[in-house]
Amino acid sequence: MHCNIAYHRACLSGTVCPECSQDMDEMDKNKAAREKRASEAQLHSGRRQMQICLGILWLLVAFNLIFPLLLRLPSGFAFGRWIGAIWLLGLSYWTYTGKVWARILLVISVALTIIASATALYRMIGHSTAPALIYTGVVLFSAIAVFGFLVCSPDVYYFLAAQKHRSK
Repeated sequence: MHCNIAYHRACLSGTVCPECSQDMDEMDKNKAAREKRASEAQLHSGRRQMQICLGILWLLVAFNLIFPLLLRLPSGFAFGRWIGAIWLLGLSYWTYTGKVWARILLVISVALTIIASATALYRMIGHSTAPALIYTGVVLFSAIAVFGFLVCSPDVYYFLAAQKHRSK
């Protein structure tokens, strides 16, 4: 508790507030400590959310590489699919370390995945098998979750800004 009356420090004798009898230096230290704890909590939350986001992305990449192999589709052995996976893993690393350009490219890639998956799912309804619908649905909802973390989370934004500042 502290009073809402402002005093000039030069007008006071000592550092004790004449209204509430609390040490003003101690109040300043407590306020700074509270702000630091809040900042660290937001940074921790943003780091955790970013780790979840990248975990979903990496699982999605692994899912896209393994699923065609399990079904013995020829596209599972396509060279471009593996290059794309390596590129996305690189982008996710650079995003985690605070590179803004990587985050922009990752958001664009995920947005294109959402558009392509939604279009494919719409066209597949009523014409495809259940595994194909489930596969496309998992890709779509995973991409939406990653997009939400990257674009909509203020904690992730705070964490990435801190990473960017730290890497300078």
